[in-house]
Amino acid sequence: MTQAVVDLSAKALNRYLVHELAPVLGPQFQRYGRRALVRMRGSVVQYLVLSASRTRVLVVSPGLFVCGADPNFPVLGGALSHRFVRKNNWNFVDPKLDEGLTNRIVTMLQADCGPLSFFSGMTDDLIGKEIKYFIHRGNFWSYHLHMAFFNITRGDRAAGDDLTRAVGAFKALPLPDPPRDHDRALLRRFATLEARLDQPDCVALCRADAEEHARRLRLPPIRWPSEWPTVTLPRRSS
Repeated sequence: MTQAVVDLSAKALNRYLVHELAPVLGPQFQRYGRRALVRMRGSVVQYLVLSASRTRVLVVSPGLFVCGADPNFPVLGGALSHRFVRKNNWNFVDPKLDEGLTNRIVTMLQADCGPLSFFSGMTDDLIGKEIKYFIHRGNFWSYHLHMAFFNITRGDRAAGDDLTRAVGAFKALPLPDPPRDHDRALLRRFATLEARLDQPDCVALCRADAEEHARRLRLPPIRWPSEWPTVTLPRRSS
């Protein structure tokens, strides 16, 4: 008997997202496009994205993203994805889009993800710990850049040290000569952020970057927590 082919079309994934995953994650998450759920605090986005390959593999991507950190990044996700530090395999071969799959995903979210659970509140402390969770698993420039930008937009004086670590980790890479366009853009971004750190409008400028990046990605409008300072705090020495 021929096995029935599971429908992994965009329409089917959207239906599964709305009727199975969204109710489990709760009202704090909202739909983003047809195949993703997101929730936000300031420019920080916690996301769960579904996609399907041509080989009938469902790819589940949970993670964290800081709008504006790298404003040239064209899609949501990638930098702080649990797929890259996973304990489990987030690829599901020819799965049935049903309650059983949802239970597997929930179990993996609870086991694999860091301090910022998908099932708890989204606080500054947990966001910081979540980014450090990634940093402890790899000294990647993108992890430090996300931490630096998160701290800049909330006026945290630790941002200077975070940015120094991001630049150091990036420059330690064996970059091609001449650098690629993306490498040059990142070097310009680092220079821009370093120059802003001592400017009184640093927070405002970086928040504007984040808001524009969120608009380009068609994310919900950023709402800045009222308790976050709107001025640059003195830089903390290393």
